[in-house]
Amino acid sequence: MQIAPSLSMELLTAADGVGGVVLDASGITFADSAVLHALVETHERTDLRIAAVPAHLRRVLSVTGLETVFHLYPTLEAALADTRS
Repeated sequence: MQIAPSLSMELLTAADGVGGVVLDASGITFADSAVLHALVETHERTDLRIAAVPAHLRRVLSVTGLETVFHLYPTLEAALADTRS
């Protein structure tokens, strides 16, 4: 099963016409360039908040420099509580 195309479609659908999207990343078990592309594309369309980022995804985001681009939160509750937008 390929997660990235499904993730990309879900994120982009959610981003259409809304002020922001909160992604609970705790279930992401593998992150390749397709997953990163989906996250970047969504970020370009709306305020993307990524919650509960697992260690392996945080490492990928750190190595690619995307850790400073995205709004990362330790928990889903923290992402939902942020009132920046």
